[in-house]
Amino acid sequence: MSPPEGRRRFETRWLSGAAWYGVALALATAAALLSQRHYWQLDVTRAERNSISAASRSLLQNLPGAVQLTAYLATGDPGRAALRKLVARYQRHKADIELAFVDPSRAPDTARELSINPGGELFVRYGEAQQRLRFVNEQSLTNALLRLARGADRWVVFLTGHGERDPLGDANHALGDWGKRLQLSGYRLFQQSLALAAVLPDNTNVLVIASARTAYLPGEIALVQDYLQRGGNLLWLLEPNQLGGLTALAEALGMRLVPGVVADPGAQRLGNVGLDFTLAADFAAEHPVTRGFRSICVLPQATAIRTLDSGWQVTPLMRSGAQSWAEAGDVANARFDPQAGDTAGPLDLGLAFTRSRSDGSEQRVAVIGDGDFLSNSYIDNGGNLELGLKLINWLSGDDAFIELQRQPDLDIDVRLSLPLLIGYGFAFLLVLPLALFGSGALVWYRRRRR
Repeated sequence: MSPPEGRRRFETRWLSGAAWYGVALALATAAALLSQRHYWQLDVTRAERNSISAASRSLLQNLPGAVQLTAYLATGDPGRAALRKLVARYQRHKADIELAFVDPSRAPDTARELSINPGGELFVRYGEAQQRLRFVNEQSLTNALLRLARGADRWVVFLTGHGERDPLGDANHALGDWGKRLQLSGYRLFQQSLALAAVLPDNTNVLVIASARTAYLPGEIALVQDYLQRGGNLLWLLEPNQLGGLTALAEALGMRLVPGVVADPGAQRLGNVGLDFTLAADFAAEHPVTRGFRSICVLPQATAIRTLDSGWQVTPLMRSGAQSWAEAGDVANARFDPQAGDTAGPLDLGLAFTRSRSDGSEQRVAVIGDGDFLSNSYIDNGGNLELGLKLINWLSGDDAFIELQRQPDLDIDVRLSLPLLIGYGFAFLLVLPLALFGSGALVWYRRRRR
């Protein structure tokens, strides 16, 4: 005797539902197992707030070996969770980053010996070297790893005694902001007057001549020439019509200055600036310093450079626009006049010189026709800071770190115009409350009529 029709329908529906539940359970189990072996993440925030920047990822790729992080934080400190979250972003790209926590109250002798700050500290260890951080975010942690990755100290020596720009100064014309960024990147800065100590440190990685205002003495010139002859790396920041007595050095490099100040009508698009501001947007596509460089550099009162035949391999790093020219006279209200000695653009504003040393390594020199672009007043314009950091990385031989750049926090600083601010205030303080009150009153009225 066959079961009743209702029972058959019930059994069919039950079996069908059980089958669907079984399929759903199998899919959920498979997804759970796959999630243990495969990880995928998408960060859609504008400044990649939930992941690390491309610069940090590039650095991790150049860090063979493990990194040990030891955080001295109290057990209940909320900073532990924030630090775990930050380090987890690094661990996704480098699995051998280890994080350990130590409660200073449970290890008082160690905390006293290390002079641990009451607010906590993070010790970053890579190989035999170590850095300690009191304030930890992506920028500070990446900079610490960068300093450790460089290994031995990189000494950048700035000549002083002839009105050169101060690499640690706060004045508008000084290079203090750039110098601080170099220090954060692991470089040691040193100022040397050749008149007081007639020798350059043996561990000089890069010598910087930053826009001398008075001429060097013959003995000082001889020391700089000897440094170049022995294979030293050099960054020379120039000013219009000024070589600081280093004509022999310019001849050794096979270069000379184009007379006058570069005038660029295109720079006036920036706003209230004169003709003596130059935009450099034509960069060498194949040179390590400017490869993939997409920013515009702003150079105030720049000088153009010409090359002569020499034993160096020369690469023009950047040029001015076709509408620019070198103004031999007063640049304030100038017009291009070749009869008056003006030189038509485009003009070379920066050159890179290379040649082989006796040991097979490469000697590197960079000459830039402006020192103001790295000064405190102008370093944040366009790609000035980026170019300055790339130059030192290349000159010191740290090619692997040339691409490491500052990542701006694009979604931290919110700036609203006054009309927009008034509009938001009107909408949220008046319109939205009235809309909520009106909708509530409407609902109440409809219910009362039922």
